[in-house]
Amino acid sequence: MFLDPSNVKTIASVQPLRPSQPYVQMFRVKAGRKQPLVLSHAAEMAHTTWLVPPPGYAVARLPAPVEEFVRGADGQPLGQFSLRCELAADGALTLRTHLQIDRRVVPAEDVPALLRWLTGVDNVLRVDVPLRKVTAQP
Repeated sequence: MFLDPSNVKTIASVQPLRPSQPYVQMFRVKAGRKQPLVLSHAAEMAHTTWLVPPPGYAVARLPAPVEEFVRGADGQPLGQFSLRCELAADGALTLRTHLQIDRRVVPAEDVPALLRWLTGVDNVLRVDVPLRKVTAQP
């Protein structure tokens, strides 16, 4: 079903990056873990999302760019995440995310840091992209 802007009074926002499953759940990271977290492999995921506002609407505010890193107790990288946004002249918004977990085995003492970091990433992905009604120029 397509959105018919003539039937819409306001559009507050959309969440174009919200995943179907949060990363905390995807990687099964839980507080209080006493054993190392063993992943099937080091993970790297990149996503590109395009948001084209319906006719008569425009992106009101771009999400802030994000660059987040997490390190283990040994000072070595555990993971990194980035979010980049580009607004085209035609009003289309391109959002690019990149998540990388650098280790296949995460020591138990590093799981709390990984959990905090992934929770923060999941929160970033819930970002609202507000849309505004565009008035016709005379």
